[in-house]
Amino acid sequence: MELVETTIIAIIIMIFLGYILKKIDLLRETDVDTLNKIVINVALPSMVFITVYKTDFLILQDIAAMPLVGIIVGFSCGIFMYIIFTLKKYPEKKKWALILPASVGNTGFLDFL
Repeated sequence: MELVETTIIAIIIMIFLGYILKKIDLLRETDVDTLNKIVINVALPSMVFITVYKTDFLILQDIAAMPLVGIIVGFSCGIFMYIIFTLKKYPEKKKWALILPASVGNTGFLDFL
């Protein structure tokens, strides 16, 4: 099975497992804080170390231009949005509140590499 299918199946299983555990009262609303702390303080750092250990760093020379392209695209979007919102005479606070997400974006999904 491909990596994508395996990942999707694992996520679906975790969702159903959480749903079932909630239905049989094994998990309660008060457990959310504890589980969040475990994920943030234990699971995510562990995943970073495992990923770094398994990474083939020779691929970096193939994808070295990606950060530069991302910076150029973000900067271009920011300038474009600044011009548009200035011409439309948006208030400064609203203008910058819209420019920031347009230029930076949500890059959390880029962990697939």
